[in-house]
Formats: sequence, structure tokens, C-alpha cells
Amino acid sequence: EHSHNVVVHTNNRPDIHAGKVLLATNGFYQDKRLEGLVQPMWSSIVCFDDPGRDTPNFWQFAEVYNYLKRTDDVMMFGGEDRVAKTGQLGRYEPRNVPHRQGSAYPEDLLVAAAQKLMPRFAGREPTERHSGVFSATPDELPIVGKFNPQDRVYFLVCDNGIGHTMLTAGATLLPAVMGYRTPTPEQERYIKLVSPQRETLKR
Repeated sequence: EHSHNVVVHTNNRPDIHAGKVLLATNGFYQDKRLEGLVQPMWSSIVCFDDPGRDTPNFWQFAEVYNYLKRTDDVMMFGGEDRVAKTGQLGRYEPRNVPHRQGSAYPEDLLVAAAQKLMPRFAGREPTERHSGVFSATPDELPIVGKFNPQDRVYFLVCDNGIGHTMLTAGATLLPAVMGYRTPTPEQERYIKLVSPQRETLKR
């Protein structure tokens, strides 16, 4: 990052020069500006073949926060979010974790929850199992914007596990945040709420 532009170095490709750069990700990302503000969190998902109409997301808010959704004849059960402590980011296999009776694998917990909620899945093994790491913040809000007025790098990160909602909302603010559009009074309030400079982001 320079005073007049940003240079993005790529693998085996020419460098990219730009006046501004947006870093947007639904996964865990660490940067010197994010140090101490971001907590890595595990999340898992299992999938069952389940022909039928697509459904909206269904959320379960209990001791553990889970969700389910059917898309393209696949029923997805996700959640079992948990803190990923330093040095444990490689603790779980990212996919196809074998089922073990009595194991604490989050995918197995999701399978059990799915079979309890929908008996038609009883006795069936999921077709896919996945685990990954996302970013969380202390106040459970995303980070949208830049950390200092002179910065040319903007962030849209830390969806806190509900990226389909938070990242969509954040993206609608980006034209105003990056100076391409004048924000409405309502957008100004939201921009302050998710700003990297907000007080609630500091530990």
C-alpha cells in the first residue's frame, strides 16, 4: 500500500495496480490491522440427498446455533460453531470426516440433530461433510470500511457465521463507504455501526 496506489502481488501473474482495493472474504483472514480484533471460529455442515422444492433458511437458536436449508435437491444442516483456539486451526479434517460412534466431531453432532429433527434421515449417512473456519468479532458485527483515513485498502470481513446476511448488507454500503456514492442518512448510521473504528470492536 502506497500513498498514491495499492499494488497487489499475485502468484505467477502480473502485479495489479489500483487506486483502491477491497478485501472481502467469508472465511478467516488475519491482517496486522485486524490483529486482536478477530476470533477464528469453527463451523460445520453436512448434506443429505433430499429431492424437493428449495426452502428458505431455518434457524435454531438454542445452546448451539444451527440452521438448515434445501437447495438443488440437497438438504444442508450447518452450525455447531465453536471457538478455534490458537494452534487448533488444523484440528478437524476439512471434509469427509468418518463417522465414529460417540465421537465429538461437530459433523456427527449435526447428523444426530438432523436425524432427530427429520426422522426420514434416520439410518442414513450424509453425502458430504465439511468443516471450515470463519471470523468473528467481539460485538458480533462485520467490519466494513478502512481503518485510517489515508488507507487505500477497504475491508468487508468478519461475518460472524451469517455471511449470507451480513456480507449482503455490507456490500450494499460499499459504494458509499468507498466514496463512489453519497450515503443516505440511514446508510450513514449503519456505516458507523460497522466501521473498523467503532468503539465496540475494541477489546
